[in-house]
Amino acid sequence: MIGQWEGGSFNTGHPTHEQLKTSRWAGKNFRSVGDVEPIVLYDESNARVWCKDYGNAQLREVKFRGVVSACMIYDNFPIIDSFRAISESVVIGGMDNKLVPKEAGTYYFYLRKIAE
Repeated sequence: MIGQWEGGSFNTGHPTHEQLKTSRWAGKNFRSVGDVEPIVLYDESNARVWCKDYGNAQLREVKFRGVVSACMIYDNFPIIDSFRAISESVVIGGMDNKLVPKEAGTYYFYLRKIAE
């Protein structure tokens, strides 16, 4: 997972979809297992910039729906993103966020690794 990843959203009606679309979500930057920039946005010149308001995160192995998965745990928010690999360059993510109404459920998204 180490590297820069471009984010994409599935429009399932989850409130996070519109929030990320409005904020110009670019993806995530995984610098190391213990140093992740969980929210990266596009600025007015379309450069990728870390959204400091969301702080940092870390990667851990966590059981998600019965399968041990790579998970990103936010340092400052009650949010966990769980990842499943589709290929070496594509992962599907599921975000569980305690700040979103429970009935919204898990928010689903995907990440594509940016070639270095």
